[in-house]
Amino acid sequence: MRVLVAEYAHESNCFAADPTTRARFEEGDLLTGAAALDAHRARTGVVSGFIHVLEEAGHAVEMAVAASAFPAGPIAAEFHAWVADTLRAAAEDGPWDGVLLSLHGAMAVEPVAGNPDPEGALTAMVRAAVGPDCPIGVVLDPHSDTSDLLLGAATFTLAYNEEPHRDVHARGREAAELLLRIAGGLRLATARRRVPMILPAINMATDEGPMHDLHEIRARREAEPGIVDISLHGGFYGSDQPEAGFGVVVTAEAGAADPAAVAEAMAAEAWGRREAFLVD
Repeated sequence: MRVLVAEYAHESNCFAADPTTRARFEEGDLLTGAAALDAHRARTGVVSGFIHVLEEAGHAVEMAVAASAFPAGPIAAEFHAWVADTLRAAAEDGPWDGVLLSLHGAMAVEPVAGNPDPEGALTAMVRAAVGPDCPIGVVLDPHSDTSDLLLGAATFTLAYNEEPHRDVHARGREAAELLLRIAGGLRLATARRRVPMILPAINMATDEGPMHDLHEIRARREAEPGIVDISLHGGFYGSDQPEAGFGVVVTAEAGAADPAAVAEAMAAEAWGRREAFLVD
């Protein structure tokens, strides 16, 4: 298999005045091609999880771009265009047997009003380049919003399960393992249910409190036959985008479980705990 990998991750506060420029990404992580692949092979993040599983299984991995920066204002339009062009060029250099993307789910790009869903648009761009049959997996931060465009363009999405984010490498590995299962014939069905609330980041810790309780339920439901993954997206408080808010995305083996019913039940559990998320 030949698999394309990329990371473009930024938590963008739409209400912050200063844009996140290329210089901010250079201070964080900004690499392309073989240099990006070599650097992330030695790390323990999402992308390293992709790389380790795929290379351990003997598959060829190529990396388009690795770009991440500290949370701040919306990304400068010029830099975003450069990343998109870099990713598009790589995606068009197929054929590819799979694509794995490490995004955030709370990205904003200047002008915010003109870019309502930049990560959905990026994923759709990759889909258009690689064709309808190439599996695309996307890993997201839990402080994220989900969109119809992104979910429709991706074959599957996973979110981290822990806050603090101690499971990023594990989730990267799980995404790569799921990609290999799809290559082996696994068919998926997914469903999302939204809840009309955006959680305060200060009360999303998973070691205790209401999010801990939701994840205990998630783990039990995830163990049910046919359920592949349940991801909880708390929504991002700094988002000023149409589909911002809490969402549950359930991925199941097609025909083996009903992801919509599980998503509905998890959404009800979250809504029932809404007051517990309030912070004085």
